Amino acid sequence: QQHAAVSSQGYVSRVSDDELKALERALAASGGVANRLALARALERAGRADDALEVLLPAREDADVRSEIGRWPAWGMAQGW
Repeated sequence: QQHAAVSSQGYVSRVSDDELKALERALAASGGVANRLALARALERAGRADDALEVLLPAREDADVRSEIGRWPAWGMAQGW
Protein backbone atom coordinates (compact mmCIF):
# COMPACT_ATOMS: atom_id res chain seq x y z
CA GLN A 1 0.00 0.00 0.00
CA GLN A 2 1.17 3.52 -0.76
CA HIS A 3 0.77 6.47 1.59
CA ALA A 4 0.86 9.99 0.21
CA ALA A 5 1.24 13.32 1.92
CA VAL A 6 1.51 16.85 0.61
CA SER A 7 4.56 18.73 1.85
CA SER A 8 4.54 22.36 2.92
CA GLN A 9 5.91 23.17 -0.55
CA GLY A 10 2.95 21.44 -2.18
CA TYR A 11 4.83 18.31 -3.33
CA VAL A 12 3.19 14.91 -3.03
CA SER A 13 5.48 12.30 -1.55
CA ARG A 14 4.68 8.60 -1.54
CA VAL A 15 5.90 6.01 0.93
CA SER A 16 5.12 2.32 0.58
CA ASP A 17 4.31 -0.02 3.44
CA ASP A 18 7.32 -2.09 2.36
CA GLU A 19 9.60 0.93 2.71
CA LEU A 20 8.23 1.70 6.17
CA LYS A 21 8.63 -1.91 7.28
CA ALA A 22 12.22 -2.03 6.00
CA LEU A 23 13.04 1.17 7.89
CA GLU A 24 11.38 -0.19 11.04
CA ARG A 25 13.46 -3.38 10.78
CA ALA A 26 16.66 -1.37 10.29
CA LEU A 27 15.90 0.69 13.39
CA ALA A 28 15.08 -2.42 15.43
CA ALA A 29 18.33 -4.05 14.32
CA SER A 30 20.65 -1.15 15.10
CA GLY A 31 18.80 1.54 17.00
CA GLY A 32 21.07 4.08 15.32
CA VAL A 33 20.21 7.74 14.99
CA ALA A 34 20.51 7.64 11.19
CA ASN A 35 17.93 4.82 11.00
CA ARG A 36 15.70 6.64 13.47
CA LEU A 37 15.83 9.83 11.37
CA ALA A 38 15.16 7.91 8.13
CA LEU A 39 12.09 6.20 9.59
CA ALA A 40 10.78 9.43 11.10
CA ARG A 41 11.13 11.26 7.78
CA ALA A 42 9.36 8.45 5.92
CA LEU A 43 6.54 8.45 8.46
CA GLU A 44 6.21 12.20 8.10
CA ARG A 45 6.06 11.85 4.30
CA ALA A 46 3.31 9.27 4.80
CA GLY A 47 1.30 11.81 6.79
CA ARG A 48 2.05 10.17 10.14
CA ALA A 49 3.76 13.02 12.00
CA ASP A 50 2.65 11.76 15.42
CA ASP A 51 4.27 8.39 14.75
CA ALA A 52 7.39 10.14 13.49
CA LEU A 53 7.64 12.07 16.74
CA GLU A 54 7.26 8.83 18.72
CA VAL A 55 10.24 7.42 16.81
CA LEU A 56 12.36 10.50 17.52
CA LEU A 57 11.63 11.16 21.19
CA PRO A 58 13.68 8.27 22.63
CA ALA A 59 16.79 9.80 21.03
CA ARG A 60 16.03 13.44 21.77
CA GLU A 61 19.40 13.85 23.52
CA ASP A 62 21.03 13.67 20.07
CA ALA A 63 21.57 17.05 18.39
CA ASP A 64 20.44 15.79 14.95
CA VAL A 65 17.21 14.44 16.43
CA ARG A 66 16.51 17.70 18.26
CA SER A 67 17.15 19.57 15.02
CA GLU A 68 14.70 17.31 13.18
CA ILE A 69 12.03 17.81 15.84
CA GLY A 70 12.65 21.56 15.81
CA ARG A 71 12.07 21.91 12.07
CA TRP A 72 8.43 20.85 12.46
CA PRO A 73 6.31 23.94 13.15
CA ALA A 74 4.17 22.23 15.78
CA TRP A 75 7.23 21.06 17.73
CA GLY A 76 9.37 24.16 17.36
CA MET A 77 8.32 25.54 20.74
CA ALA A 78 10.60 25.03 23.73
CA GLN A 79 9.34 22.11 25.79
CA GLY A 80 12.48 21.03 27.58
CA TRP A 81 13.87 18.89 24.77
